[in-house]
Amino acid sequence: MTSPIANNLRLTVCASLLTMATACGGGGAGDELEPSIGDTSAIAVAPFVGVWNLPNDWNGIPDDEAYLLIKSPDNNGVAEATIYDLDDTVAGAERNCFIIDGSGTLSQSLTDELFLDVPAYPSAKVLLTPAGDMEISVFSQSAGAGASADRVLVASFLGITENEIELCN
Repeated sequence: MTSPIANNLRLTVCASLLTMATACGGGGAGDELEPSIGDTSAIAVAPFVGVWNLPNDWNGIPDDEAYLLIKSPDNNGVAEATIYDLDDTVAGAERNCFIIDGSGTLSQSLTDELFLDVPAYPSAKVLLTPAGDMEISVFSQSAGAGASADRVLVASFLGITENEIELCN
């Protein structure tokens, strides 16, 4: 779990980046440049960058540990998303290493919603909770307007880097 100070720091950094992006986006001699869709999408995705601890039933199996990595968004505002699952294939063995369960993307839709598309959640919406956690609303079909989520998961920010995830050989 992250402390309230860490959550406030993340929100402050995101707000600062947003302020700098809008302040630095203008041209000269009174020209006003509108941010591109990629710029606004990248700003929306930025607070999700990092490693998140998925709940222990993230895939419907009790006590299955996994992490969700969200990388920095590209120029189009699309971020690579990867699930790292604790290797539990060897019965009774303590592997303490992770395997890649699947990769996909996190991106902003034209309606400003953020969608996570990875094999485990091919149609999921994400948002940040007031506590700084990531809420993942999983849909069995396309998450259209008014659709109800089949499942809602809450992932907590870990504060580690991708390099700190120990991969299995």
